[in-house]
Amino acid sequence: LNVLSLTIMSELSNDLRNLFNKLNIPKNKILLIHLKLKNIIDKLELKEIYPTINYSEISDLIIKILKEELFAKGIVVPSFTYSFTKNGIFNKLEMKSEVGRFGEEVRVQNKLKRIFDPVFSVIDCHSILPESKYHNIQLSAFGSGSIWEYLSEKDCYILNVNLDELISTHLHYLEFKKNVPYRFNKDFFGKVSETGIEWQEIKYTYYVRQISLDTKWRRSKIEKDLLKKGDNFQSFSYKGINLKAFSTSCLNQCIGKLIENDPYYLINNI
Repeated sequence: LNVLSLTIMSELSNDLRNLFNKLNIPKNKILLIHLKLKNIIDKLELKEIYPTINYSEISDLIIKILKEELFAKGIVVPSFTYSFTKNGIFNKLEMKSEVGRFGEEVRVQNKLKRIFDPVFSVIDCHSILPESKYHNIQLSAFGSGSIWEYLSEKDCYILNVNLDELISTHLHYLEFKKNVPYRFNKDFFGKVSETGIEWQEIKYTYYVRQISLDTKWRRSKIEKDLLKKGDNFQSFSYKGINLKAFSTSCLNQCIGKLIENDPYYLINNI
């Protein structure tokens, strides 16, 4: 890096540390990061000195600072590929992430650290997941042995960074566990490969929504309930960057109970 780049990265590092220092997360936790890169540089008022954005460098820095500042055991980043449900093809090594620029930047730099799930793969940035997750094909999105079951058992913390609304795939896991009436198991058939050389035909079970119903989550309501009733649900803003943090146990205990009381809780307006 040249002197200008070092100056810019130093400014960015300071801002990111100030942002993440607001969080109160126990040490040695797994962190799952949902993050939108777009406009972060603008919001931190660094655009004038950083006109050409290097998303790869920024993504690296975010992962590094999160690990250091929060004393995390490790960080995982979604690299989901919903297209498998349409085209039936998943190449673990080369298939691009379909859930944002951050996930794709992290994937490109950590291709060998992607778990083998044709829809809900994540990048295991610090190699803290069981080795079996890399090589054993996950055949159920939320069932036994799924990454969501594992992260729930480990009380993973979920971070939403620079997002406009609450995001958490763990809520789908809760829908599955509580057997909500507006979703059902559906099998998808396709071919998967670890490297693109040898392919294997599989049947993948995904808990899908009933198309006839409006199954969009009432996210504002959910967040309000988490703020009132959730254990250690955190929500901040720094220079216009929204930051939320919550654990899988927070979701299990708070939202899980609300779903038990009303199976339609996540999609009801009330």
